[in-house]
Amino acid sequence: MEGRGQTPVGKLKNATKAAVKSALEDMSEFIGIMIDVAKDDESLDELLTELQIRVNALETYLTSPSLEWGDDTLALVFK
Repeated sequence: MEGRGQTPVGKLKNATKAAVKSALEDMSEFIGIMIDVAKDDESLDELLTELQIRVNALETYLTSPSLEWGDDTLALVFK
């Protein structure tokens, strides 16, 4: 069972990672649908393709969150 025996910080980290991943998957699906609709317009298709590439890069970037503590500040950092 996921989350069992974790610290509150660990649970927060996992919940944040899951929420961001879910949001990015939804956004990616939405953009995929937009691309299908826009196939008739070349310039729009090119724009949406570029947007999809950026979403994929963002999704890759945001799947490694970590909590960092320093100078009395707690930060959620995505690596």
